[in-house]
Amino acid sequence: MKFTKKNGGFTLVELIVVIAILAILAAIAVPAYSGYISKANEAADQQLLAAVNTAFAAACLENGEDAISLEDGSVIFDKNTMLVTSPAKYVEAFKRYFAANANAGSTFKTFSGLYFKSGVFVEGTLLTYTDATTGKVYTYSADANKAQALAGSTFMNEMGIGTTLDIMDMVSDFASGFQGASMQQVISGTDFMKSYVDYLGIDYEVTDETDPNTFYTALANDYGVTDAMTANAIVLYAADQSATLTTDSVKTLLGTKGVNAKDTILDTLSSDPSTAMAQTAAAYSMYTAYLYSLDDNYTNDDGETKAELIEAAKNKPMTVLDGLEDTGFQDYINKSSDADINGYLSAMGMLSEAAQTGNGANGTVSQDILNEGFSTEWMEAILGQVTNN
Repeated sequence: MKFTKKNGGFTLVELIVVIAILAILAAIAVPAYSGYISKANEAADQQLLAAVNTAFAAACLENGEDAISLEDGSVIFDKNTMLVTSPAKYVEAFKRYFAANANAGSTFKTFSGLYFKSGVFVEGTLLTYTDATTGKVYTYSADANKAQALAGSTFMNEMGIGTTLDIMDMVSDFASGFQGASMQQVISGTDFMKSYVDYLGIDYEVTDETDPNTFYTALANDYGVTDAMTANAIVLYAADQSATLTTDSVKTLLGTKGVNAKDTILDTLSSDPSTAMAQTAAAYSMYTAYLYSLDDNYTNDDGETKAELIEAAKNKPMTVLDGLEDTGFQDYINKSSDADINGYLSAMGMLSEAAQTGNGANGTVSQDILNEGFSTEWMEAILGQVTNN
């Protein structure tokens, strides 16, 4: 009897199972591996940053100075050459100490650049804009990751820098539109009054016992503070408080059907004014971004066009709170708004950083914002620099 040997091999079902298992393993392993690589790069950059600061501290001592005595932004580090390039007296000394640590020729893997602050280099990019007409110089450090997020949003792509800054001015009007007890709850808070003093750059001690009426009377009589300046301060404050918001928290606030976002914000005002101001600014800005994201031929059930809705939001910003319940807006928040929320939060973060770290015509960027508002040529120029870097 003759037997035929059966050829070995995999059946189609077996191959499919193996491929599926490999796909699952890859789906688990690749993100984990990427995370390890990212953390390793960040750790390497932190070590390299420590070497930079050690070398510069030694260069300062060689010149008989203490690094902490130097002004913020007064030292320039070129991340392309990995060397201090200015002031000249530190250049050669830094080069020797940095090379001695065997770091010459190294590069940063995740850092976009370094900015000199409080005696050490920190991650960031130093931006400077000089107004050709007035000669005023504006300087502050920028976060490249925030700039990238803003550049990928409706705020930059459909609205543009100028319109985005106009929106910030309207957020100021929107915030100041709360009247009576709600607004008093915010501006009478100790935290806000302390922040306001910082924005103004004045020496006025605020404690838990500070009387708001006395405080604002003193600001008006002794420092020339106006209602418009206070409205701008509210938006700066909202920018600071936006650090507590996340994409998910904004989506929960604005996109949960059956939950009235307007009532939620007003209720929060009485219990947590800081959070309420962040929510207020987010609500107005995201609703405006939604309007700009609509098709140009859009018409709602009442026959209002996209252009008419945008114009109404500009002229009557408080009515935006009623628009938060629109089904179209809630669908936008839940389905396609992640890039815009991230862009908005990044813009507020950049605004807060500019106010805290920037030098402006009146001494600081925050003081110029209080006096001039947000929709100004120098702010547009600085934002343009950020998004182009």
